Amino acid sequence: SYFKFDRGATFKRANTLYGARSKANELELHGTKQPHDLSHKGLAAWIDDDERRQTEGIGNIHAIKMQMLKDGHYLDLEKRISTALFNAANYPTANKTTLVGAAQWSDPTSDPKRAVINAASGLIKQPNTMVVGKLVDNTLQTHPKVLDAIKYTMGGVNVTHETLARYFQVERYMVGEAHEDTAQEGQAETLGYIWGDFAWIGYVNYTNATGPAMISQPSFGWLPISRGDTGNPWRVFTRSPDPTMGVGDGMGY
Repeated sequence: SYFKFDRGATFKRANTLYGARSKANELELHGTKQPHDLSHKGLAAWIDDDERRQTEGIGNIHAIKMQMLKDGHYLDLEKRISTALFNAANYPTANKTTLVGAAQWSDPTSDPKRAVINAASGLIKQPNTMVVGKLVDNTLQTHPKVLDAIKYTMGGVNVTHETLARYFQVERYMVGEAHEDTAQEGQAETLGYIWGDFAWIGYVNYTNATGPAMISQPSFGWLPISRGDTGNPWRVFTRSPDPTMGVGDGMGY
């Protein structure tokens, strides 16, 4: 569980003056305990004797399949994060915008920086992080207004993530590049970007990710981890006598 504090205690000006023989004004700092669920996740794969014989001298089939299971595990985690991040239902009306017509960043006359500045002005804390899907990043890399803004001051040729972070006035500009195959088993492959054509800005308290600073400061997006699983989260499990291997962790997402 975690605490959700009344933001009025932070943003309402308090009378801090008091006399030498009097008490300081007392504030009521309310925190509401918020629940969250942790559940184990896992994947498994087979290794039979034929595979072991056929891969001798080529590579460690156990290590190869273990890495593939980890990749699959993290793909699922990334998909869950992107779904939560870009789910419009998770935000109040004032904190989401759908760009249409010439306002869409694919239109060369659009103004991405103005759109980001307008969105940032409605937040209670200055954004320090911007997350976009690869499709959005591809558009921004060649947007006329971006190129015009950096042609003399930021290198002019290569538009990097650092360039776009400075352009949008954030500390971190992050791009989701992962793909997923959404086709049913046995059907032709259908690859698409997990992060879609969305952009997100907000404040993430990534420099104080532990202790009181974490729970007392506003921040977006904590990933709860089951106590005791942080030291060695990966487990290998087998089912004897079947040559099965698997991987799982205790992260609650």
